[in-house]
Amino acid sequence: MPKELRMNMFLIDCTELNKRLCDECTSLIDRILLRAQEYVLTETSTGIFSMVKGVGDKFSQRSNESTA
Repeated sequence: MPKELRMNMFLIDCTELNKRLCDECTSLIDRILLRAQEYVLTETSTGIFSMVKGVGDKFSQRSNESTA
């Protein structure tokens, strides 16, 4: 919002509105970042860990087959 809004008979100071909008945006950004962090650390990391473990298991199976 501009700092002031000019209307027919009024001049509206938008400083407080701008501050509230900035505070709301900051709050929403924090919530989005927190959710992204939770997603990466819980949901995605579990899948990645399982995939890496599966690769390790395949390598150990191949090494056991080649030594036998």
